[in-house]
Amino acid sequence: MAPKTKGLGRHGLSNNQKRRIKTKTNKLSADSIQLDNGKRKAGSHEKGRVLKRQRLEYVEGARQSLQEETNLEVKRWKEVCEERDELKSKIEDLKLRLSEKDNDIDIIKDSEEKLKKLNVKLMGFLQTSGEEIDQSNICIEKCEGKLNDMLNDNQVLDQRCALLEQNKKIKKVDELNKTLKNKSKNILNMSQEHFHEETKSKIFSILTFFICLCLLFFLHVSSLDRGKFTASAGSEFSTLDFKSTDHNTIINISKSFKILRGHMQYIWTNGRMDGPKDRQTPSQSHRLTV
Repeated sequence: MAPKTKGLGRHGLSNNQKRRIKTKTNKLSADSIQLDNGKRKAGSHEKGRVLKRQRLEYVEGARQSLQEETNLEVKRWKEVCEERDELKSKIEDLKLRLSEKDNDIDIIKDSEEKLKKLNVKLMGFLQTSGEEIDQSNICIEKCEGKLNDMLNDNQVLDQRCALLEQNKKIKKVDELNKTLKNKSKNILNMSQEHFHEETKSKIFSILTFFICLCLLFFLHVSSLDRGKFTASAGSEFSTLDFKSTDHNTIINISKSFKILRGHMQYIWTNGRMDGPKDRQTPSQSHRLTV
């Protein structure tokens, strides 16, 4: 049987809840049970099953809610216990401090009595040794003056040391500037020499190109069979007669001009006469045949 609760009936349900459950079970049983002759009302055993199921569900929900409330109460009790332990520890610390303070009070009282005795002795000592104290004060003032002089000397020495370090740094900077100037001069000289060498090589390559052009021109003139030069009245020259020249010689000369043109472009851009080494075109491997 389900446990009884305050304000509820035998099964842990109120009258309104029982009435609602009864109406729901009647509807469920009337919808679910069917016979050949039609519908009929549910029996008492079916109503009991539904009520039992509904009661178990309600009890389970109540149990879960109670479990949650108990868990919350346990957490609260744990927090309260922790606070209680902290308060106990604080109380014990305060008790220890109070006991220590009591001991301190006793010690202070003893020390006060001792201080009174010592004050009496000191008063007698001061009366007898007043002159000695004055002399010691004079000596202390002299010593303070000497110490001040020594401190001033130390400050002067520190300033001199700082100036020496600055002079050393300045010398190092001057040496570095000199080395940098020498290196810059050497670099300028090297660059000028390299520039002169490049200009010389380009000039030499241009001269060789013009010489090659002249040679090709003379070779072309010598290969002509019927070449004639005629001068007019005003020192004018007529054009060359290319009718008798061979067609193969003309093609070879044009190819050689193309080869020289490619070489001169490479020389002008790279400043070398050996030509490109990475690749070779058929025009570079062609030989001049006249």
